[in-house]
Amino acid sequence: MIDMVVASVLLSMGMMMLPPVMISMPFKVLFVCARGRLGAIDRLADTGIPMTIELLNQVSRQTFETVLLVGGPVLLVSLIVGVLISIFQAITQLQEVTLTFVPKIVAIFITLLLTLPWTVKVLVGFTRGLL
Repeated sequence: MIDMVVASVLLSMGMMMLPPVMISMPFKVLFVCARGRLGAIDRLADTGIPMTIELLNQVSRQTFETVLLVGGPVLLVSLIVGVLISIFQAITQLQEVTLTFVPKIVAIFITLLLTLPWTVKVLVGFTRGLL
């Protein structure tokens, strides 16, 4: 799920050539080390809960809802900044590539910093809901 969030953020920034795994791998290692995620997966496998179509649909729906919820603010800010910069470029007829890229990066990083506690809370709630 972290890969999906990172991929959507990278795509919104126009960085299609950077693999999402390069950025999400440190977060995955951090989650595994900090929360004992491997032990949690083993405990889930030991419960004997059968994998049914209903359970798969429920987990898939929750996953997509969480991805949209977590990635939404960043994508919305990127969209707004991109539209504002496009309007500015159309008015001034200034067509500079870095003019669109740098403000988007700054806006996205500020958004990530401001929404980080909420994002972690949502992701931890999603993970606990799975277990």
